[in-house]
Amino acid sequence: ILRLFQYETLGTTLSSHLMQVGTGEGKSMILGACSVILGLLGFRVRCVCYSSYLSQRDHGSFKELFSAFGVDRAITYSMITDYSKDLVAAKGDICKLTLDLVRGKSLPKRQVAKSSRSSRALSTSQHDQTALVSRDAPTAMDIKVDSSHLSLSSDVEDVLLVDEIDVLFGAEFYGQTYNRVAWLESKGARALLIKIWEHRADMNNTHNLVRMVKASAEYTALLKEFPAWANFLKTELVCMCSDLKRFEEPRYVYNAEMDRIGYKVMDEYCYDIVWGYRTAFAYLKHSPRQDSKSLSRALHLRVSCGQFSYACNMKPACILGVSGTVEVVDDYEWNAMGKYGISSYSLLPSVYGPSHFRFLNQTGSNAITVCNSVDDHHIAITDEVKQVVRQRRAAIVFIRDEDQLDSYVSASFDTDVTRAGILRETQTSIEKEHVIKKAATSGQVTLTTAIFGRGTDFVCKDDELLAAGGVHVVQTFVSASLSEERQIQGRTARQGQNGTYCMVLEGADLKRFGVDPVASLSKPPRELYDDLKCAIRKRCQETHGQRDNLLSAAKLRDTLTHEYFDSLLSGDADKAKVELLKLHAELNAPRISRSGPQAGARVHFSIVLMSDFFLAGHIGIPYQDDAFGEYVGVGEYPSNTSAFPNSIQHTFDSVAVDAGTRVTIYSQPNFEGQILWDKVGPAIIVNVLYQHSARYSGQLHRTWSERLQSIFPPEVREFSGTDMHAWDTGSLVIQDGEAIPQKLKDLVPEYAHLSNPTY
Repeated sequence: ILRLFQYETLGTTLSSHLMQVGTGEGKSMILGACSVILGLLGFRVRCVCYSSYLSQRDHGSFKELFSAFGVDRAITYSMITDYSKDLVAAKGDICKLTLDLVRGKSLPKRQVAKSSRSSRALSTSQHDQTALVSRDAPTAMDIKVDSSHLSLSSDVEDVLLVDEIDVLFGAEFYGQTYNRVAWLESKGARALLIKIWEHRADMNNTHNLVRMVKASAEYTALLKEFPAWANFLKTELVCMCSDLKRFEEPRYVYNAEMDRIGYKVMDEYCYDIVWGYRTAFAYLKHSPRQDSKSLSRALHLRVSCGQFSYACNMKPACILGVSGTVEVVDDYEWNAMGKYGISSYSLLPSVYGPSHFRFLNQTGSNAITVCNSVDDHHIAITDEVKQVVRQRRAAIVFIRDEDQLDSYVSASFDTDVTRAGILRETQTSIEKEHVIKKAATSGQVTLTTAIFGRGTDFVCKDDELLAAGGVHVVQTFVSASLSEERQIQGRTARQGQNGTYCMVLEGADLKRFGVDPVASLSKPPRELYDDLKCAIRKRCQETHGQRDNLLSAAKLRDTLTHEYFDSLLSGDADKAKVELLKLHAELNAPRISRSGPQAGARVHFSIVLMSDFFLAGHIGIPYQDDAFGEYVGVGEYPSNTSAFPNSIQHTFDSVAVDAGTRVTIYSQPNFEGQILWDKVGPAIIVNVLYQHSARYSGQLHRTWSERLQSIFPPEVREFSGTDMHAWDTGSLVIQDGEAIPQKLKDLVPEYAHLSNPTY
């Protein structure tokens, strides 16, 4: 505790600092004690964690202590995201004010608090790229925010205590937004959503569906209900029809007893989250009665009224954090933490002496096993578990996600597996606690998902198990980061106890990370593990640019949101309407990606022809950025001149469409007129004017170099039916999620992780 407070430094200022603490060696105790000390010193303390379950567990352990010291009102435990949510709630109720604005009610004039924006907000001016933060991002609905801790004086400074600091700056938080939607009850909106659902047979043809619904009596009635918001309603209609096509994405659960739809958030399913209008259609599918409360609440008009950047709205006076993985935090995350004043860390030696963790140096088990197929993978996992059970030890098996967990359980007929304890995100806290307490007992097998590899205390008090070698952890997938892997390893050999860890991996998983599964079979475990670590680091580096783009886009939307919010609070309805429409346009605007294409959702437009080599001004390479083309992201573009202006400005002559992506080009703006080209990738089209060109005629259908030959075999390359120069006056629709060739997933690593259907 003293080390975290940097007791040896001079001065009276508390500085941000991190400390690495071994798994099972008291991180919760340290944070609880620090909370008491900081509360006594007069700070408002926010102790954050990635998991609601773990946050509630830790707060429950210390709440009597907090009360005894009289600091319970100064201390709040919550998930990381709730910290930003509470800051927004402290400023005002943006959803209620938005509903008043749309309904034409007068806005109460309030003074905009100077402290409503973070004085230490993150600066992202060094990032000049932008990327789309999807309008489909999940939004919170009807969440009761506990703001009792905000009753302290506004002059009190916040100190942020963080459990597992790398999660705070990871992809789940850093660059993401807290999205607010005002739910407007409207008979017209309800009728329109039901009308669209009745035409779900046409869901795959969004634009025909939009045209048909626009002509309906239900849409006309909605326009009459809100005559001042016609442009807004037109955009929302497109959103409704687009969401119908994917209303079953992302995966959700329907609780029939509660009549509620839940989506996964970290280690649990949350029933207060909605995904655009997709949730409304999910309720229309599942709710037993048209008059059910859940369905009625879902069939509202969504008024997107803000996206608050998690990163930009944090404003603690100080950040103190503990983690078991500080040593493996990469340079990118250190740079991100530096923007919040975190520049130093300490390594806390174990109070239990040398570690008894065994991985590459273990005996009696293979450190790393690589399997050729899914079936072989399942068999190898089962064999590993059976061997451990015969030794009267406990096995905890970590599987990537619930889909793969279900696949393994359904494929196994072994009694050791069928009787295993299963730890899932969908379970209640009591159910989770029951499985966790049993996991570290002799002969026990526990199957769970990757999310429980972080922070879950599998406490071992079984002397027979410890004498036999302790808990054995089996990881069945390649981690997305080294910190995730380190956390999973930390579920065994805790507090000086014995414990072992191994990896049982499917060859296709290695291939996704660019590691040759065949060559790996002949490598010694240490060499193979070094290869895996290098591949994980490389994959993480590839995502840094994406996170920068997300952060830049989040900052822009956060700025527009606060400008709109301030207009509401000032009582200026006219200005607020202008700001809301500006924000709405930004939230629904498609983007041209300048950050580099992403597999499964990329279209490359060019003024030059396509091949596997570059010739300046004449021939370009698909997916290689140059001065002659541009990448256009998924979206609906009423005008081609705004969708790919660089190509149209010169002579538009070729398009490369990625696998899993569908492109529809119309002859007229606003998706009217003749469909000039409607193609699901992989596909390449080149202007028919060059079909007999001496320079190019033999290029289109010859064998190209790899990877392009695998992505675009000759049979998917074609010349256009008409002169493509005439296509510049039309409009464009780009959709992702289409089926991709299974062969492509097998051959090219960047497609292996996609969840698209295959053929």
